[in-house]
Amino acid sequence: MTTPDLPMEKVATMVPAQAGGHRYALALLLGASTLSAVDRQILNVLVEPIRRDLSLSDTQIGLMTGLAFALFYATMALPLARLAERMWRPLLLGGCMALWSLFTMVCGAAQSFVQLFVARVLVGVGEAGSGPASHALVTDITPPEKRARALALVGSGQPLGALIGLACGGIAADAFGWRWAFVLAGFPGIVLALLMLFTLRDPRPAIGADDAVPSAREALGVLARKFSFWMFVTGSSFVSTTTLAFGAFFGSLLIRNHTPELEALAARFSPGLGATSVVGAMLALAFGAAGAFGVIVGGMITDRLRARDPAAYLGVPALASLASTPCFVAAAMIAAPLTALGFLSLGIVISSFAMAPVLAGAQSIVPVRMRATTSAVLFLLVNFVALGVGPLSVGILSDAIGGADGLRLALAWSAIGGPLAAVAFWAGRPALVRDFEA
Repeated sequence: MTTPDLPMEKVATMVPAQAGGHRYALALLLGASTLSAVDRQILNVLVEPIRRDLSLSDTQIGLMTGLAFALFYATMALPLARLAERMWRPLLLGGCMALWSLFTMVCGAAQSFVQLFVARVLVGVGEAGSGPASHALVTDITPPEKRARALALVGSGQPLGALIGLACGGIAADAFGWRWAFVLAGFPGIVLALLMLFTLRDPRPAIGADDAVPSAREALGVLARKFSFWMFVTGSSFVSTTTLAFGAFFGSLLIRNHTPELEALAARFSPGLGATSVVGAMLALAFGAAGAFGVIVGGMITDRLRARDPAAYLGVPALASLASTPCFVAAAMIAAPLTALGFLSLGIVISSFAMAPVLAGAQSIVPVRMRATTSAVLFLLVNFVALGVGPLSVGILSDAIGGADGLRLALAWSAIGGPLAAVAFWAGRPALVRDFEA
């Protein structure tokens, strides 16, 4: 292999960044992460109006909210990451953002399940190139002792985007219809894509000419030898299966079982609001505000613990995944909507502790010119499993059980991802210390 496996401490000092440039880069990347989540999550609050308008089944909803995105994300993530190892990353980031934003707007013109499915697939193609390049760029310009916090900041764009997409998407749907909600969600990404292209700097040329890019076979060979990496993948897949299933169907669960209460709650705030607006706000609190808090706190805790125990990159996710499980079961089974929301929010806070240590740990066990590839492989596998299996399995199980409690029981069963994730994360701790030194 032509790229040396440099220790993470040495790698981090190879690309120094001025404070102002570092903060500006993090702000742009936070914006990109936020808008990607807006465009991905807005569909979850629009499920019921789309289902009624296009006459969809729960299985089709599961396909549309999960597999449609995962299908081409899984296909394109690795090739786009390989480009990110070689090319000027602001060009790749800006181009991908323009693509997914455009096809988010195209979703609003869909007249059938097939058209909407294809548009969501192309949103996934655009987003496949963003995350790996962003994570590699953040890691390149941030020293190890601050890496989990920096990645947590950028990663917090996912729950922040969920907050914006779910809250504003519900309001926009009630005010203008679900089609215009997609158009409004996609437009800001075009503007930010231009800022990426013309103002974001890529510091990587300072690394040096001797840092050649390893081939795909060499990169995958390095990852194959790192057991801890595969525990990052396995644990993240399990816990994400649970959270993504709730993201896709919890709003539908509330609307199907509590529409009168939701409409009465909406009327207290404005006569023009409906149940969709209230559900959007509730999901925004759980997946947005609570999720962002959990991601940032998880990064801070991990950076503090890492100084004494490098295996904290896997220990924190293990404990968080296990502790969140009863919260998700309660959220599915409790009938009172506000109480269920409280348990869901607590479950999201705790499970979100895992995001920053997973990103920082996976990035820190590989050489500089493998970071985008590593992130792509991680997210390719996690999204393929979690997005492909989570919402779809809940949709199929809900249709199979049927009745008023079908969706409730299917969501409760999906919480088994937490304990399975905890086992995988914990099993990787001994290998993680060895992989840092490899």
